Amino acid sequence: MKRGLIIAVLGPMGSGKTTIGFHIAYVLKKLGYRSLFTYLRTYHGVVFIMWRFVAFLILRDCRVKGASWLSPWSILEKYNIALTNKLIRIFSYIDVFFTIPLLLLFRFIFPKLLGTAVVSEEYLHSSISDYVSIYYNRLSGRVNNLVIRVLLSFLIRYAPDIVVFLDADSRILITRTIHRGRDFTNLKYIQFQRSLLLPLISLHDGTKIMINTTNTSIFKTLAIIFKHLHKMGLAITSNNVKA
Repeated sequence: MKRGLIIAVLGPMGSGKTTIGFHIAYVLKKLGYRSLFTYLRTYHGVVFIMWRFVAFLILRDCRVKGASWLSPWSILEKYNIALTNKLIRIFSYIDVFFTIPLLLLFRFIFPKLLGTAVVSEEYLHSSISDYVSIYYNRLSGRVNNLVIRVLLSFLIRYAPDIVVFLDADSRILITRTIHRGRDFTNLKYIQFQRSLLLPLISLHDGTKIMINTTNTSIFKTLAIIFKHLHKMGLAITSNNVKA
């Protein structure tokens, strides 16, 4: 592979993004290709540290009994929703104008230029979906158009070469999420994720791989993905995947 590429692995919670993304990068590296498994999520990096710091200052404890997996903003809003909403607006700008551009540059753009296959669990599609969800559900539907427009411009400018969309039956997704230790049973949120991600994926001009993982094994899912990679010129067979 002379040129790098970006593979975005997308899907609702519990669809298998982490598992499949990791294995794609692993197989590529095993075959001698330069690969990197990473992620691009909302409110990570510097902004996440800021959220944790604010939660610590106000609550002196960044955990809620029985729900240690909750994000700092979810914890903080249980005690002061007005302050949380203000911080969402402030930190959104820091995230979109500082953190995400830096992550794009060092995790995706530079590695791709150096010939690396960057496999990402979630990408800008997920960031847009997250922000629409955050503003819609937490701020009474007042979506910040500037934040969304900037993220859309990033997505157009730095579109992935391949989009892998993983999905499954909604009940299966909830079961998988609970098995991972998260007390999550919000079927409406899963449907909301789909309703936002699918239109964004439809705008993609490159390779799109849509897989329902309800009754599909990890090996079969990977075989489908690498079949597409083989068509793009990578020397990969099902034996490579199985190994």
